[in-house]
Amino acid sequence: MARCISTSIKTGILSALCVLSALPLGAQIRENTFHLGFGGIRQQDTYLSPLKYSGWQLSLYWLTERESGFLCQVQGQFSKTNAVGTVMSKPRMLGGGVSVDAGWHYRWRPVEGLRLTLGALGGLYAGALYNENNTNNPANAHANIRFSATAGARYSFRLGRRTWRVDYKADVPVIGVLFSPEYGQSYYEMSEYGMGGCFKPLWFGNGFNLRQQLSLDIPFRNFCLRLAYANDIRQQSVNDLKWHDWGHTGMIGFVRRFSLLKNR
Repeated sequence: MARCISTSIKTGILSALCVLSALPLGAQIRENTFHLGFGGIRQQDTYLSPLKYSGWQLSLYWLTERESGFLCQVQGQFSKTNAVGTVMSKPRMLGGGVSVDAGWHYRWRPVEGLRLTLGALGGLYAGALYNENNTNNPANAHANIRFSATAGARYSFRLGRRTWRVDYKADVPVIGVLFSPEYGQSYYEMSEYGMGGCFKPLWFGNGFNLRQQLSLDIPFRNFCLRLAYANDIRQQSVNDLKWHDWGHTGMIGFVRRFSLLKNR
């Protein structure tokens, strides 16, 4: 299982890098953003336990955007949670995952200072949860390949001698394919008899996912300091199993803009 997850992550990252390297440079502006975040998370995975879990998570987020409308984003997180509502013991879960998305968005400016965006992304998510109390089936993998709609709004305003920005963006997967074991099926059985029935179509009826972020860019001489709040919702209900992962994260990072010029 770990090898499968590692292969999926490497494939997604290499695909995104290939798309980036294949684009013509031309004269345009590129903006790179990097965040580090910490916040709370609530989880439940009925394949591992009927209990609900709550705890903390660490997040990393990287985004590159070009003036042409191309964007690529990579997000990783690690979580540690304990069971909620138990008296005698506190079962613990450890989890993590990586998502990679790339696509295009269209931009328009209806009024001065306001920029709206609407577009589409293609990407994948691969992650896993590990329950320390389980001896049989202690871990469960979560993975999907999806096509998402993305939308955002950015408002720029002058404060003193510099331009500040308030930015909101949201990504919602619309259709795709997800992985889930069947109820009562072990990973040993999957390795012996195949994974037929473990791959299902992803849509709003069995898997609602949402990532939204609100941020403030504070300008300095060569970069902007970004303060942000991110809300991540991942959930699915398929094969008589339920999984949800709801996170609220405060983030801090930086934004840098570069001018890409065609070689002459």
